[in-house]
Amino acid sequence: MLRVWSVRTCEYAEAAPRFFGQLSARERQRAEAFHFEQDRIAYVVSHCALRQILANTLGVDGFGHEYEIGPHGKPSLPRQFAVSGLEFSLSHTDGFALIAVSRVGSVGIDVERVVDSGDLHQLTASVFTEQEYRGLAKLDAVAAQHGFFRLWVRKEAYAKACGIGLAEGLKVPALDVAALDDATGGQVRHVGGKAWWEWPISVPAGYCAALYQRVDDVASVAHVVPEICDWHPQPMDRFHN
Repeated sequence: MLRVWSVRTCEYAEAAPRFFGQLSARERQRAEAFHFEQDRIAYVVSHCALRQILANTLGVDGFGHEYEIGPHGKPSLPRQFAVSGLEFSLSHTDGFALIAVSRVGSVGIDVERVVDSGDLHQLTASVFTEQEYRGLAKLDAVAAQHGFFRLWVRKEAYAKACGIGLAEGLKVPALDVAALDDATGGQVRHVGGKAWWEWPISVPAGYCAALYQRVDDVASVAHVVPEICDWHPQPMDRFHN
């Protein structure tokens, strides 16, 4: 099972105070630290959605547990749920979020809003490999902007799937800029001695997203295509802490 939920966080701004109570103590503290209200809403709604999705997938009435946190911040299920084999990843940006849940290997997802990034050439040179920088430098301004974000979401999704820091994830893998527009399906990438399925994820105009899934045996999981679902909140009394 490999499933991706899209969450339109901006549509649930009025419900955010109710969702806030469904979060763990650590998450509530993080939510209160956001300076901008829209960022706080995106965080609260997306993290509440994740808890509802995990509860449904695990077959429990509610999921109020604190996550295990890896050395680079990657969350995972508490040890009592390890037998489920469930992996998950969450990414939220301005008004929108994606949640990936997998039973077929480590997973990482990222979504970003495509915005004006200022001096794109300087930024690209500072965060991407020389090969990637040269590829983007050949494009016109509009194509380079979109190319930058298509590269970024792939690298961040990879870093999340690996459980490594973003700084390390930006260094590898070197991606072919010319292939970024191919959204017809996933592709296998071999990075760090491991095999990964890289999936482009369809999102609303103005966003871009990617999913990385770790595979040990490519042949056995080649047919596992992400199932895309829209998330809608369920009755809150089922998901109390």
